[in-house]
Amino acid sequence: MSVPGVQRKVLGSLVLAHVVIAAASSAFVFTRRRADVARPCIQPRSAAFGIWWLIFAGGAAHAFAVGTGAVRHVAPERTVAFALAFGCCTLWTIAYDAGRSAVAAG
Repeated sequence: MSVPGVQRKVLGSLVLAHVVIAAASSAFVFTRRRADVARPCIQPRSAAFGIWWLIFAGGAAHAFAVGTGAVRHVAPERTVAFALAFGCCTLWTIAYDAGRSAVAAG
């Protein structure tokens, strides 16, 4: 699908904004310790969550590729869904930080 340059930049910006917000909210929530939030009985070590920085980096790379036109075929609806996936990640961290770990866990 051929997407005009302005629409490419908008889609790329949409993805990049959601990636940055998700990464920032994750960094903010998980770098501080909260004793009042119930922790799951089984939880991996903090190092196990390092994979998320690769996911965020991949999302940012995708945003730049879409915005600059490096990707030949862009499906706007898939790109918006990709951005919304990072938006859901942000909502999860907000729910977790609010102390609703049961909501965030399930």
